[in-house]
Amino acid sequence: MTLTIDGLVQNPQSWSFADLQALPDDIRIPDVSQIVSGKAGVGLTLKGVLDLVQPTQDDFWITFHASRDDFASSIPADPTVIETGIILYEQDGAELPVEKGGPTRFMIPNPAACQTAELDECANVKFLDRIEITAERGRDTRPTNEEEHAALHDHDS
Repeated sequence: MTLTIDGLVQNPQSWSFADLQALPDDIRIPDVSQIVSGKAGVGLTLKGVLDLVQPTQDDFWITFHASRDDFASSIPADPTVIETGIILYEQDGAELPVEKGGPTRFMIPNPAACQTAELDECANVKFLDRIEITAERGRDTRPTNEEEHAALHDHDS
């Protein structure tokens, strides 16, 4: 498993599971269930990860890619998204299982609180393997209507 962060950043990174475990404690969330009901494991704050890679501009978009199912979600770097976003990567001392959306998964605990039209529950990305920072909206394969949304979740079940 590798999580890559690239694009408009000063310090692009590709982290293995062991690398993620070795990241600074101050960006680690030791028990995600304390923040997101029904989810368990160890995560990292999106803000902490972005601080490590240092985006090259203040106004940017974040695209979360999941090559496993060719899914992408591109959202603006809204301050609430940055402050509350979580990258879940570990459960019970091992990589987050695929059955739980692993090996890494991006979550926004409350997308509605971000008050931006670009966010919905599909901004949460299972099977995350790349985060791309861009000046404008990146690739986004999220459903655009209720029928597509229902089909996506039927497929995930």
